[in-house]
Amino acid sequence: QLALAPLAVARGVEVMRFLLVDVESITPTIADRAGGAVITVTGSGFRDVSTAFCKFDTDVTPARYIDANTLTCVAPPSTSTQTCLTQTVEVTMNNLTYTANGITVDRPNPVVITGVSPSRMAAAAPATLAAARDMHAMQSTGG
Repeated sequence: QLALAPLAVARGVEVMRFLLVDVESITPTIADRAGGAVITVTGSGFRDVSTAFCKFDTDVTPARYIDANTLTCVAPPSTSTQTCLTQTVEVTMNNLTYTANGITVDRPNPVVITGVSPSRMAAAAPATLAAARDMHAMQSTGG
């Protein structure tokens, strides 16, 4: 991706800055809201500089350089009250201009296990797991 951003105009000469950084994907695409998940960012144009950062919507965290196509960032904690929180993950190499690729990470509310039935069973027997998320109960039956 090539983005053009005017830097300054002086005496009829316009100085332009080019953003040669691109975010193509992230792994994992789901991260806990408590923060601390290591997110691997894949793209191009990454450099080993102290001004490399990842931005999760408005929260900024340092980026760790792996190679020209890979960075890692630690997802920050989120205090959002949204039930289904999705955050864009963008990067910068100069702590000024961020990518605008729109790659997102989902940050679901924590699931609370409220019960398991039966409490003991044979390995191949079906079980029911009851869980609650945001006061909405859900049940999953598996075998």
